[in-house]
Amino acid sequence: MTVRRDARRCALLIVSAAGLLVSACATTATTPGAKPAKPDPSYGRMAPIPNPVADAPRRPAPRPAEPAPPRAPPAVKPAPPPAPKPAAQAGRDPAKARALRVQGLEQLNRGAIDKAVDLLRQALRFDPDNPLIQRDLDRANRIGQAVRAKP
Repeated sequence: MTVRRDARRCALLIVSAAGLLVSACATTATTPGAKPAKPDPSYGRMAPIPNPVADAPRRPAPRPAEPAPPRAPPAVKPAPPPAPKPAAQAGRDPAKARALRVQGLEQLNRGAIDKAVDLLRQALRFDPDNPLIQRDLDRANRIGQAVRAKP
């Protein structure tokens, strides 16, 4: 660490070995009978930081676009209701399908794959549009095929 004295300002600067300013003392050296030096008017003030966004000239705000003339709503023909599936609609019962699915998953976890496949097929009959039941049935069939394929 080196200590240097700035002769112009009579300030004491301490510079580390890496060349970084560690401390600066702004006191001036006084000699007996000498007038105190006038302080620098810029001392202690921060230098302005340029801001390109704030310094740029302001553009006028864009005017709102004219509203488009109202359009006539397109002629929409009502879609005919889907034809009900006679066999599937008559036996549709999502609550019973959920209960059968839960029983099928329990059987699958116990290792009774054939029983699980039967229960999941019954659940699919009660709710044929349920993707969860179909997914579980596919998985149970894959497990069954893997188990049967083992010697």
